[in-house]
Amino acid sequence: MLGLATADDKTISLEGITRASQIIGQLGKPLGTVVNVKGKIRIAKLPDKNGRDEEVGRYLVISQIDDRKLDTPIELKIFSNMLLHAKDGDHIDTRGYERIMTHGRPIDVRKAVVQARQSELEYHLTCYIDIVEE
Repeated sequence: MLGLATADDKTISLEGITRASQIIGQLGKPLGTVVNVKGKIRIAKLPDKNGRDEEVGRYLVISQIDDRKLDTPIELKIFSNMLLHAKDGDHIDTRGYERIMTHGRPIDVRKAVVQARQSELEYHLTCYIDIVEE
């Protein structure tokens, strides 16, 4: 059993991810497939300790993949250092591919460390777009 998601259960096991021969991403293509994308930049900001807005993430709100205009835009975090010159709201026409990364509690962290924090460390799966050319 791969532990893939069903219509009612939107979960997937890590074993399911690592054993799958192909994973379709949010862009509707297998992960790693380079596509043409059009969209606009969204820069997420939060106030720092002095009350000034500090950038905490860059996203591409994708409205078109290759020649197909999307009914509902897809927002992916920008993985690479590409597009650092872009400003919030800038329209972008570029090539990129979707990737996923996991982050959270490493397997070898001792249970005592987690208990000392008095909370469980969460494990996250995040989808990114990696830009291959600007």
